[in-house]
Amino acid sequence: YLLVINQNVYTAYNGEVLRFDLNTGAFIAKVIPLTNPNAPYAPRGMILGPNNVLYIADFGGFDGVHPGRIARYNGAGTFLGNVVTTGLTTPFYPMALVVGPDGLLYVSGVGDLSYGSMDGFIFRFQFNSGTQNYQYLDTIVASTAANYYSPGLHSPEGIVFGPDGNIY
Repeated sequence: YLLVINQNVYTAYNGEVLRFDLNTGAFIAKVIPLTNPNAPYAPRGMILGPNNVLYIADFGGFDGVHPGRIARYNGAGTFLGNVVTTGLTTPFYPMALVVGPDGLLYVSGVGDLSYGSMDGFIFRFQFNSGTQNYQYLDTIVASTAANYYSPGLHSPEGIVFGPDGNIY
């Protein structure tokens, strides 16, 4: 099957995850419906991680009500909690996710867009086999006013590892 994120842009509704038939394109079901109290508010990136857990980058609402987070769900759409961000000192508004060849979760993020931020980040999270969850490890790229936006990473959306092992 094919999973698709529906952000429900310009509506008062949460986002949702929809399942389609991979061969026919026919709609099958809402895996995470907008009525789910733990549905992502503004979902962006999505990956299937260890133990078939679905990780969804939810950049939130920049409103103090819907925080940025990486939400975790099982295959039935049951909310399993969020990725652990303890130790992260910058605002967390995730956009894209990818697991690197080193097994770490790499996450692109932005600053607070409601204030016109042009910040861009790449964060790393390490999988904890004891808790079966990722937890914040470090920030490998921070393009902020403090460093005059060097190296020029503004609102990064997608990230991927190439065959050469580099992140793009």
